[in-house]
Amino acid sequence: MIKTNIKSTAYYYRFRLYGFLLACIFCVLPVFAQNTEDFGVWDDVSESMELIVDMEHQVDEVSEKALLVRLGVIGGLAPEYRGSDQYELGYAPNIHIVWKDFLFIKGRKLGVQVFKGEHFYGGTFVRYTGGRSDNNDGLEGLGDISRTFTTGAYLNYRFQGIRLKTEVRHDFFNEGHGTLLIARLGSRIPWQDPLFSLSVETTWASQQYMNTFYGIDTFQSWRSGLSPYRAKSGMRDVSLSLSSAYKLDKHWSLSGQLRYQYLLKAAADSPIVEDIGSRNKIIVGMGLNYTF
Repeated sequence: MIKTNIKSTAYYYRFRLYGFLLACIFCVLPVFAQNTEDFGVWDDVSESMELIVDMEHQVDEVSEKALLVRLGVIGGLAPEYRGSDQYELGYAPNIHIVWKDFLFIKGRKLGVQVFKGEHFYGGTFVRYTGGRSDNNDGLEGLGDISRTFTTGAYLNYRFQGIRLKTEVRHDFFNEGHGTLLIARLGSRIPWQDPLFSLSVETTWASQQYMNTFYGIDTFQSWRSGLSPYRAKSGMRDVSLSLSSAYKLDKHWSLSGQLRYQYLLKAAADSPIVEDIGSRNKIIVGMGLNYTF
């Protein structure tokens, strides 16, 4: 009876600790968020890095543990906005919490895994998505793009060292973010310590999204001096990423990623990219994580 009470007390304080840490992280999110859309870049990098985590034995621990918690920070060098030729240093919290292989929090994404088979698994989620400020060089006069919540679903496939992840996102509050379709294919590189993976990713964007982030109407053209541009739906970009993960001990781990992203015609033809920016984008990111 005493042992049971001690065990219950230990779990009680452990969950209070998790809640406290999580509350602290979410309270300082506005500080971590960049004044551009690029605080979301680190969420994208973190999600891409999950490919290599899935390839490690930790993915099996989720089924064995009622609660898997990994907290950390991720950051590095990235363009001021998607399409910019100006770079800045940034960082953001890296959150990965999975409860009973069912409910999860990953970055700014809260979701539920609906089914899980031997190779396929999928579910649904809500995601807090960043906007963009016109305080960036070259964007003056275009106006700010609001942040929003997107809802979506994912369907993933895994087989040995290969991972295929597909995802659809849609702007729930109709703030102009439209719909995105994302596909990411990754494979582990045969190297044990540290682990390496290579992945390729592409994104299709709806016309609403493309016009919000890359279109320029008459009023915006008058204020910014940029030529009017009406964007169409289409493939937004393609990316190639090299990721790495290294376990320092049972709890602490380091992760890193070098990503090259190339904006495709629908986005690259925008004056925001063609005249004052660049369709080539490089991101260098590193993360430090603690797994409970």
